[in-house]
Amino acid sequence: MRKSQKIGGFAVEAMPVGSGHQIEWSVWLADLPYVRASAPDLADAKKALEERWKQHVAAYRSAGEPVPRPVRRRGNRQILDTLRKLGARRGSSVF
Repeated sequence: MRKSQKIGGFAVEAMPVGSGHQIEWSVWLADLPYVRASAPDLADAKKALEERWKQHVAAYRSAGEPVPRPVRRRGNRQILDTLRKLGARRGSSVF
């Protein structure tokens, strides 16, 4: 399995967008969809996205605001919650 490219800790999502006979690549950050860029080539679109991200970081810092960070995924939380609920039943059958 291939690791996805990340910019600023955010995963990069890409999609080809067709308009007439031309195809452009639209790329954006997974958790910040308003940071997006598009270009005829995927590599150029990713470079443009990196530049947009740098502009956003500079804007946040100049405003004195904290720079956004990606949400930490906690995939085991749901499983552990289910196990706790099942363990709380004690007297009744689990299944």
